Amino acid sequence: MTHTPALFEPARLGPLALPNRLLMAPLTRNRAAADGTPTELMAAYYAQRASAGLIIAEASTPNAVGQTYPNITAIHTPSHVAGWRRVTDAVRDAGGGGMFLQLQHGGRVGHPATSGLTPVAPSPVPLPETVVTPGGRRPAVVPREMTAADIRATVADFAKAARNALD
Repeated sequence: MTHTPALFEPARLGPLALPNRLLMAPLTRNRAAADGTPTELMAAYYAQRASAGLIIAEASTPNAVGQTYPNITAIHTPSHVAGWRRVTDAVRDAGGGGMFLQLQHGGRVGHPATSGLTPVAPSPVPLPETVVTPGGRRPAVVPREMTAADIRATVADFAKAARNALD
């Protein structure tokens, strides 16, 4: 077996002091409420993994049209922020190190059966396969091509989501 004591030594990542060099990669667990709000089950899940030096939490959408799959997390409303606060508090209370949030927009992977909205993407080309919806796999739909205004709005949504994640 390889000798790896450095793996368990404290480390710094910019201003963040980490108790060790272990990292939990982002894993979409589909455990959020239907509207994307993190749940108590998620708080318990992440608290159980708090011994990792750094947790990168699952992909969270910056706006409603960016939702891909059922029960994925979001970070664009006050209830989402409050849900993530419960998760980060649980990790902190369990002695966790740091926690980052992965932001993602689903683009053409979205489906009206999941989000209630027609997905948007850079071009009106559907995904060439089925997508997961609350009712099971369904054919992908043709996304609405984003306009320059849509792109600017989505960039602003990502910026707001990043600020929300810091709250």
